[in-house]
Amino acid sequence: MNEFDAGDYKGECEIISIPTDNEKLNNQWWNMRIVSRNVKKLRHEKGWSQTEVAIRAGVQAYQVCQLEGDKYYKVTFYTVGLVARALGVSISILTNPD
Repeated sequence: MNEFDAGDYKGECEIISIPTDNEKLNNQWWNMRIVSRNVKKLRHEKGWSQTEVAIRAGVQAYQVCQLEGDKYYKVTFYTVGLVARALGVSISILTNPD
């Protein structure tokens, strides 16, 4: 793991770890970035809007927007499952980094 020193405005410091590539694969944050990218890719392949995916999944459009955007950390795993089903794929397809 790489480390760097991140001081806050009070001058206090703490060591923050940056995950290596192998650690990223086991990291929820990294996996959600992969899911986000794959949802967007599959949606574009189908020619659907975020609203259309939301309607088919039975979720709010803002949830699909959050999932594809930089707020994917606010989306529940249940919602990811609904979106996967709406797109006609399994969750394992959405978590595939390739």
